[in-house]
Amino acid sequence: MKTGIFSNYLENKTHGDDFLLTRVIGKDCVFDAVLDGVSMGVGKEASNLLGLALKNEKIQSIKNIEKILEKVNNSLYRTRKGMTLTTVTIAFKLKNKLTIISCGDSPAYLIRNNQIKDIAKLDKVGHDPTILTNAVGIGKDFRYHLNEISLKQGDKIILMTDGISDNLYSKEILEIVNKSPSPNKTILRIKELLKKKKKFNEGRRDFFDKFKPDDKAMIVRYL
Repeated sequence: MKTGIFSNYLENKTHGDDFLLTRVIGKDCVFDAVLDGVSMGVGKEASNLLGLALKNEKIQSIKNIEKILEKVNNSLYRTRKGMTLTTVTIAFKLKNKLTIISCGDSPAYLIRNNQIKDIAKLDKVGHDPTILTNAVGIGKDFRYHLNEISLKQGDKIILMTDGISDNLYSKEILEIVNKSPSPNKTILRIKELLKKKKKFNEGRRDFFDKFKPDDKAMIVRYL
C-alpha cells in the first residue's frame, strides 16, 4: 500500500500556536502530525520546538518518534516547569499498518465503509473541552498513547486540532468526506462549513454551543 494523496490546512490567526507536518520516510512510509500549543503559556514556542524536531531529526521508526517526544518534553519541563505545553497527534504509516501517537486533545479519525471512528485517545476530563489533562512539556511523568490499526485500500485518515473539532461534529466531517473525491475537496468544504458556522456563531452543543475562535490545523490523507 502506497502513501496515498493528502492535503492540509493551517490557519494561525488567533494565537499562532498550531503546527502541522507531513514527512515521507520511504516508499511505503510516511507520517502526518498536528500540534497545538497551549496558550496559557508560550504555546507557539512549544509546538514549534516539537514540530521542528519531528521535521529535522532522524526518523526511521516509531521508537525514534517516541524518543523525540520524551526529549522535547524533558527540555520544555526543565526550562518552563509545565507552563509551556503543546498537544501532538501523529499518524505514522508503514505499509499497511498505521500507528497513532497522541498526547493532548488533537483528534484523529479513520473513515472506512462510510463510518467515522475516533482513533486518538484524548486527554480530557469526560467530554469537557476546557480541561486538558496531558500535553508535551507537562512534567517528568510524561506519557502518551499508542494505537495500531491495520489499513485497507480506500481508508481516509484525518488529523486536526481542536480549533476545528470543537466546532464540528464527527458526523459533519463524515458527510463532507463522503461527498468529496479528494483531500483538497474535503478541506475546501470543511473551511466553507467553518466559515458558515462562524458567521452564525454556531458551534457544538455538547461543547461550547457557540462558535469557538481558535487556530486551525488539519491533514487529510486518502489511501
